[in-house]
Amino acid sequence: MKSMSLKEFRDGDYDPEKEKLYILKSETEVLYVGISAANIWNRWFGGTFAHMNRNIYGEWFANSAIGNFVIENTPISEDWIFDLLTLEDCAELLKDELDNLHWVNYDINDLEHMMIRKLKPSFNVTYNIS
Repeated sequence: MKSMSLKEFRDGDYDPEKEKLYILKSETEVLYVGISAANIWNRWFGGTFAHMNRNIYGEWFANSAIGNFVIENTPISEDWIFDLLTLEDCAELLKDELDNLHWVNYDINDLEHMMIRKLKPSFNVTYNIS
């Protein structure tokens, strides 16, 4: 698992072939858990369906509730923690749950749902049940 600030993630690099799940955390809570089949950076900053984009003046605008929350809390949000996890990282964090279910075959979609249930992020409502 890699951890960095949201600003470091926006400006930095990571391996899009390996890391498939992300967790955004403020100082006090888990805000969002998500996946990207192709590229987590693009899911956040690159294109029409990204959480955040810049207009022609370089100003940020949001395409989602979590993107809007990040923008509303700038500059504090730039220091929020962005964790990047591989499928194996997720399986390790969910080892007890996977053992209880006797799962051996799972994919990142299965593990995203389980991570949401486990971490109860503020901005994920689907699968965020007790």
